[in-house]
Amino acid sequence: MRERDGTERKPHGTMPRLKQGADRRRIRGRLAGSAAVLLSLVLLGHELIPDVLGARLAIDSALPWLGLAIPLLLLLAAVARAKTAAALVLVPTLSWLVMFGGAIIPPPPAAAPPGTALTVATQNLAAGNPDPGKTLRELSRRSPDILALEEVVNPIDSAGLSEWPYQVRVGTVMLLSKYPVIDSEPLTLGLGWKRALHATLDSPAGPVSVYVIHADSARLTDHTPRNTMIEDLTRLISHDAAPRIVALGDFNAASYDTTMAGLNSLLTEAKPNSGGFGFTWPREFPLIRLDHILTRGFHDTGLAVQDTTGSDHLALHSTLNAR
Repeated sequence: MRERDGTERKPHGTMPRLKQGADRRRIRGRLAGSAAVLLSLVLLGHELIPDVLGARLAIDSALPWLGLAIPLLLLLAAVARAKTAAALVLVPTLSWLVMFGGAIIPPPPAAAPPGTALTVATQNLAAGNPDPGKTLRELSRRSPDILALEEVVNPIDSAGLSEWPYQVRVGTVMLLSKYPVIDSEPLTLGLGWKRALHATLDSPAGPVSVYVIHADSARLTDHTPRNTMIEDLTRLISHDAAPRIVALGDFNAASYDTTMAGLNSLLTEAKPNSGGFGFTWPREFPLIRLDHILTRGFHDTGLAVQDTTGSDHLALHSTLNAR
């Protein structure tokens, strides 16, 4: 249409709508870019987050799941047609891959001299387990040489333990072994009760220093006792001169929990042999790995998760080849 003076009339409201659309895209782009920067800071600097009101504990526990935000940010940047925001999303993407990419790639096969491989396992039996003997029978199907048990409260029939002639129990933790126990001792790990033990086993690979732990529960409002136990265990292992060490049990801490950093610097955690994170809790829908097998002087051939009845934790199995 034209005006009386011959000029062309512009459709009413077109320019405002175009401006509003551009403004919305600009806001979305800035939002995606800002969120990407924040996510990068959390991933790379989670150890620096103040441990106030359980904030760092919650973030440490959820670190692998933060990767789910990356495709959402990429989608938001694409909708906003924001190249800068898309570039910024690459930072948390690369950060996540550096942190977790190696953890979810299955380990390469490692050959062991004949007779020197050890199979180890750990299982939190659960204090309310009505039939721990049944859980133990399920674990025995994989016939681990060394088995660590936590929350051993209800009696276990002797027949279920017969596969492991050498046994050490301290409080509610127990070590079952097919190999002779050279020595053993209870560990308080800085607390007034015994929920951990140390033993030296005479294995075909030579003496193995074994630590079994059931760390105190971690609550958002109070996880100091758990931290104390893990830190004290780290101190003990740092002074252990044994060439071969296995530390296993329920640490009540995720692999990337800040409190595990010292222990991770001394020992190597077994990786799932099928890829993935090997989450163990809760059993019905695992969201986090609270149970761990960490070693020194071994090549692990992978970590396997086993679903057993009666517990709220999944069991972990690993085959270790002596170096």
